[in-house]
Amino acid sequence: MAGVIAGRHRRFQPLTQQIEWVRRGTKSGSGPANTMDFDDLLMKTVDLLRGNPGVAEYYQRHFQFILVDEYQDTNWLQSDFIDLLAAHTRV
Repeated sequence: MAGVIAGRHRRFQPLTQQIEWVRRGTKSGSGPANTMDFDDLLMKTVDLLRGNPGVAEYYQRHFQFILVDEYQDTNWLQSDFIDLLAAHTRV
């Protein structure tokens, strides 16, 4: 972390210790609150759907249409999630 800050974001060097403290505290599933960010939630959901065909099939059959606004701005994880949900009805 300190190397990235020193190499790319020198103006933040005085805050390196604080940045590292925040990073450790917000890491997936860490801390007393067991927190997750949006990407963590997506990753866990994709893992659930991939690892449990019955659950995946339930949701694939539950949604006939999936509307994705601004699809060009999705990342690979979001795209995988959509592909898993739309597996039965892909056009």
